[in-house]
Amino acid sequence: MDRDGKVKDVKVTVDVRHTWVGDVDMTLVAPDGTRVKLHARGGRDTDDIVGTYGADLRAIDDLASLVGKGTKGDWQLKLVDLEGQDTGTLVSWGLSV
Repeated sequence: MDRDGKVKDVKVTVDVRHTWVGDVDMTLVAPDGTRVKLHARGGRDTDDIVGTYGADLRAIDDLASLVGKGTKGDWQLKLVDLEGQDTGTLVSWGLSV
């Protein structure tokens, strides 16, 4: 993110297509290195994670922990499939701060 400022609110929109979301681990990483776990292998054999954390999806960690942090810099979404049988695709993701 190019604009300098402080985080007041965070929403993370994701479209992850996966046949077994219980394999998936997902973390948002702020520019200062703060990590917020969004998904931690929950949902077992449910398909797909589509929605917005901070709105219709509930993050594992509290997104409010990012309030007051700087906005400028690289924000990353770390998405890992921790099993080998099912596969998935990160179709898109977006960040609103």
